[in-house]
Amino acid sequence: MKYLVCIDGSDSSDRAFSRFSDIFHPETDSVSLFTSFPLPSEMLSSVSEFVNNEDSMDYDSSDEDSFRMELARRKNLARKIIDDHKRKLSHKRCNRIHEIICETDDPAAQIIEEAESKGADVIVIGSDGSSSNQIYRFLWGSVSTQIVQKAKCSVMVMK
Repeated sequence: MKYLVCIDGSDSSDRAFSRFSDIFHPETDSVSLFTSFPLPSEMLSSVSEFVNNEDSMDYDSSDEDSFRMELARRKNLARKIIDDHKRKLSHKRCNRIHEIICETDDPAAQIIEEAESKGADVIVIGSDGSSSNQIYRFLWGSVSTQIVQKAKCSVMVMK
């Protein structure tokens, strides 16, 4: 089996990973660990203004520096999440672990795309992620709900 396991540092994600590691067979299965992080959207408007404006001489570079620092912080957190979960699988002596870290404001679409490109048989995800964006959740539903509705492979949602 090929698994795409979605991890984000939330309690739900950690429980799903723990249950997954109980059923995972390292001698026959492969796993792709997926985590993503959103761009610092509160800074996007000033950066996109900078990128799209040819007359950017009056642009305050501290905004771009802040954006880059926050982006680096989020990338480091994503790397830590992946590394922590790889360590948790190390006792199983699994040699087939792939890492996927991406920046996206639409994690459900990215997860589905990665599952298809990796040929995943099963997507493993927690029922409640770390997303604190209640407006996004209200408009489009939870990430796990979107994946269940749109994925072409099986989805294992764990509480």
